Amino acid sequence: MFSRFHKFLKHWRTTVGFHLTLWYSVVFTVSAAVLFTLTYVFLASSLRREDRKFIETQLLENAESYRKGGIEEISKELALSKQSEGDDPVFIRVADAGNRTLFEDLPAAWKKFNVRTLEDGTASKWTLLRNALDRNILEVSSSGLPGRRILQVGKSSEDRDFILYRYRRLFTAVMVPVVLFGFVGGGFLAHRALDPVRRLSITLSDIVQTGRLKAHVLVRPQDNELDELIRLFNKMSENNNALIQGMRDALDNVAHDLRTPMARLRASAEEALRSGDESSRRDALADCLEESDKVIAMLKTLMDIAEAEAGTLRLNVETLRVRDVLEDVAELYGYVADEKNIRLSFEAPESLSLSADRNRLRQVLANLLDNALKYTPAGGRVAMTASERGGRVRVTVEDTGPGIPPEDLPRIWDRLFRGDKSRSHPGLGLGLSLVKAVVETHGGSVEAFPRPGGGSCFLLYFPI
Repeated sequence: MFSRFHKFLKHWRTTVGFHLTLWYSVVFTVSAAVLFTLTYVFLASSLRREDRKFIETQLLENAESYRKGGIEEISKELALSKQSEGDDPVFIRVADAGNRTLFEDLPAAWKKFNVRTLEDGTASKWTLLRNALDRNILEVSSSGLPGRRILQVGKSSEDRDFILYRYRRLFTAVMVPVVLFGFVGGGFLAHRALDPVRRLSITLSDIVQTGRLKAHVLVRPQDNELDELIRLFNKMSENNNALIQGMRDALDNVAHDLRTPMARLRASAEEALRSGDESSRRDALADCLEESDKVIAMLKTLMDIAEAEAGTLRLNVETLRVRDVLEDVAELYGYVADEKNIRLSFEAPESLSLSADRNRLRQVLANLLDNALKYTPAGGRVAMTASERGGRVRVTVEDTGPGIPPEDLPRIWDRLFRGDKSRSHPGLGLGLSLVKAVVETHGGSVEAFPRPGGGSCFLLYFPI
């Protein structure tokens, strides 16, 4: 039992919570001590200032009494003040020009002060007499009288020392619960502050032990840095789940779509082996090359999409005139458009430019233009336009084909997705996935929607 407690204590001392608790309590205790010290200094200074003010008042009053009736008047006033219980006791001394004592009155409680030493030195504004038995001080102030005589009035610091002593005792008694409160309060604050980290650690431990990547950390309604960390972790977890699910779907689709070309490759190879005709063998090898090219193109496109989504796709960014890129792509597909009797057009301002990778931008527009020409019937129209909208370059690709079915619209960006209408046309089902990945790598966005009069419209947005 003791061994487990000692192990727990040893582990707890190495935790962040313990160090935060220790720092909280140290800061709280030091702050309380500094506050007490400042208050103590202020109190001591105020009490001393009040004592000296009282002494100077008594000095003026006794000097006035001396001017009225000499030492006898001082003695009479002193006797009257002793009869009054509310008056504070004072030390009074009158000396001649040689500093020899002519009159002296020292309260009985202050006999411990050796006032004879006042005759040894020259009278100054303030003289301090220390008691050998305790730390009390007799503060004496001096003033001149007629006939070169000296009047001295003093007061013991016993009262203020007693107040300061009680204050120190009170501080000592209060500091124990203050330190305890600082440690307990520090532990509570550290526990609350580290609660998001603790919940994050539990979730991560659960993910490691069970492999459940969909685990989420509960976010508190507070809005601090650690809660923001949890929100970022949850977002990262959702993105990872989406990527992993996308990888699984892609692998399933690749396995499904590779089955056909691989079967054709095998069939062509078997036909070549069975046939003794040289011409048949050449045709079989040509079919094998064609199918292998499709497989290579599929895998290369999948790699490009994966790199773009992971942010590792290399871009050779340069400043481009948008009109030049549209013209290049339109010229590349002009023969296909003429062959299908489709009117292909493009329009862009001469001065419109953006920063992008020329080859990747061509690849994006070529994919969209290829799809548009593929699904647009003879006599139709395909148009590419570019303009500046809201500080961004907007590129539009429109066609007059059958359009995208509403049920397929949310999935057209998925890898290897092919709608029912596109099954009859050759393709890999990766073109739009690549378009979206490359555009987003450039910091842009892409949208698709059906045109009101029939056909499809794709909008590309790029930062200028």
